[in-house]
Amino acid sequence: MAPIMESFRDLRKPTGKNVYWDSQLRDKLRQAQEVICQLAKDGLAYYDKTRPTTIMTDWSKEGIGFGGWCLALCGSRHLTPSEAGYASVEGEALAVTWWLRKARLFLLGCPNLAIITDHRSLVKLLGDRALKDVINPRLFNLKEKTLQFKFLMKYLPGKRNTATDFLSRYTTMRASHEASDMDLDDDIQVAVACATVAALEPDIIALLARVVAGDWPQQKSQELACLRPFFSVWDRLAINQDLVTYSVDQGCVRLVLPEDLRRQIAANLHTGHQGLDSMHRRARQSVYWPGIEGDLQHRHAQCTSCDEHAPHCLLKLCTRSLRNTPSSNSSQICSI
Repeated sequence: MAPIMESFRDLRKPTGKNVYWDSQLRDKLRQAQEVICQLAKDGLAYYDKTRPTTIMTDWSKEGIGFGGWCLALCGSRHLTPSEAGYASVEGEALAVTWWLRKARLFLLGCPNLAIITDHRSLVKLLGDRALKDVINPRLFNLKEKTLQFKFLMKYLPGKRNTATDFLSRYTTMRASHEASDMDLDDDIQVAVACATVAALEPDIIALLARVVAGDWPQQKSQELACLRPFFSVWDRLAINQDLVTYSVDQGCVRLVLPEDLRRQIAANLHTGHQGLDSMHRRARQSVYWPGIEGDLQHRHAQCTSCDEHAPHCLLKLCTRSLRNTPSSNSSQICSI
């Protein structure tokens, strides 16, 4: 419609000048009305709410987009700086929630709605996964925004999701910051004290640059020696507030620590002399580095206090005491 309305563009400018309406402009307006009505007649139809409504969404490092087959609405936008650091599952969930908000006039109360995604883990996350089972705070907030809609999640391979894949990479709008998005970064605030040291570590600087660029080599042997331990988990790494984070599907967002901090953090995780399972559980909520499970196991095994008071050591001590006790008192000790 833009070329058709070209003659009337100056009339909409707030110039403060007088507008002269003459017969020539009246004829152009009538012609424009006829052309627009004909375009609407040939290309528009009423939205039929009784038919199934389906949408395909996609997320990329550049933006998010949505579309469908028999098109009723489509759109795309750029990512905010914080959204550009989302993990893939978080970005795909963001695309779904943004589309639900943009198209809510079509979707609220829609009885037959299906959402198509090329991210398989999102099917269960936004499908039948209970809200209480979503550990990741960012995914928790995104899933919460979808609860007012009733829909069915379906998976479609990315090679068949070409339309929205194009929209997410050729976006049309520049997104503005939203307060709700800024609030989603609270999950790593417990590690802010590590930010200065992490930023000064050369290996972390190299890792940060690699994650931002996303240009990982095809072979592990082609990667820098300091980044090879991260090669197998590159798709789980993201950037959050200029820090490298690690997350698996709907798990907690964990800060990637430099080598200089790992020994101290492992000691801190064992401060309460809890068991190895508890150490792993605490680590999975906040921090990550390659080989963290083995390092925590080694730290637990080195603790002499835990070794002396572990259940198997107490059993050995009781057995030794029974052997050194006279037989007349054995029954009494056993009863105790």
